Amino acid sequence: MLKLLILSETDHPRFRYAVSMVLSGLEGEIVFTRDQNLFEHHQGPKLYYGSLIKDTWTMPCSQFLWNDSLALPAVRTSEEKGILRIYFGDEQFFDVFAATFLLLSRLEEYQPNVKDEHGRFKATSSLLRDKQRYRYPWVDIWRAECEKQLQGQFPELVFRSREFTIQATIDVDSAFAYKHKGLIRTAGGFVKDVVGFKFGNAVHRFLSIAGVKSDPYKTYLAASVDALEKNISIIWFFLLSDYSKENINVPPNRSALHQLIQDLAVNHQIGIHPGYHHGNVAEELSKEVRRLREITGAAVNKSRQHYLRMSLPETYQMLIHQGITDDYTMGFADDYGYRAATASPYPWFDLTKNVCTSLTLHPFVVMDTTLKNYLRLSPEEAMVVLKQLKEKCRELHVPFEFLWHNESLSEHHSWKGWSKVWKSIFE
Repeated sequence: MLKLLILSETDHPRFRYAVSMVLSGLEGEIVFTRDQNLFEHHQGPKLYYGSLIKDTWTMPCSQFLWNDSLALPAVRTSEEKGILRIYFGDEQFFDVFAATFLLLSRLEEYQPNVKDEHGRFKATSSLLRDKQRYRYPWVDIWRAECEKQLQGQFPELVFRSREFTIQATIDVDSAFAYKHKGLIRTAGGFVKDVVGFKFGNAVHRFLSIAGVKSDPYKTYLAASVDALEKNISIIWFFLLSDYSKENINVPPNRSALHQLIQDLAVNHQIGIHPGYHHGNVAEELSKEVRRLREITGAAVNKSRQHYLRMSLPETYQMLIHQGITDDYTMGFADDYGYRAATASPYPWFDLTKNVCTSLTLHPFVVMDTTLKNYLRLSPEEAMVVLKQLKEKCRELHVPFEFLWHNESLSEHHSWKGWSKVWKSIFE
């Protein structure tokens, strides 16, 4: 097996993680050394991470990766020929390993930040907020750039080709608009309709409960058909918490909900959607994971936090403890873009323990409610944005992953006209 030897003056888990992320596509082994004599006599591909050595291919080295600090370093950003560069302190060179680690580790989210009303990290708080640079997957762009440079220097190196893929993910915050809510909630819904003079809604509610008309949120079959016809998978995330102001799904013990989940699990992957406050409450998270496991009869290894609420490192540490291997929360609510500057799945690095963990993060680039409620786009404007995002992912050979909700496919209330937006993604 071909070996790429990397010499550095010191060593650190953060450095090794950064290298493995930038060179994740390398077909071969990466070997680290601090032995300059071994490095000088190595006959294969090699690079030095440090200051310039004559006749040696060198990657400029900042000091950022050599410490355990949780403090955010002073950085500045600029663009050179359309490519983002991040510089540490007064340094004049671009350290691709340090820049990649800075963004993937989410070090900035360990700092005090201005959060939104749900306690979420905002796009406007991002290090890349200037000129909305967070709208591009810079880590993927740097990775491709680095691979090209390495192959130019060492033609014998081989990198795996990357493919454009589409991954649909759907959060089921409320499985049914009217049905299976229980007597008290159903009666309360009727009263609100009448008091608010929403008589059409009251009639729709009655007909749905009576089984004369389909429940508006029962969009599962149509969504499945759209995706399966294009050989695209959907991951469904179900909210199974007890009822509260923010957790308004049908009661988790309803047989209709269980049957829905079991039916979808035949052709799709199912994940847990922890309750609003429960991503950081071990007992509640454990209860909801257990509920889903009992419904599907299978291990639960996928999650996305309700409302995208999470805090680092607690949420991810708790997910790992519950056996979750893949989380899909990494994205913004207030704008589309790449929260960690990448479109590609990557392992989470726990900064508090300085270790690469077993939890894989799957970034999404856009959410339906972001387009409609935050950016206030029309369905037609949203389709233009989605097409541009999808084509950019195709151009860069990276995944196009998006977050939708079952109710946004319903043509119900404020979502009227939005089902065509969903369909446009698969064209």
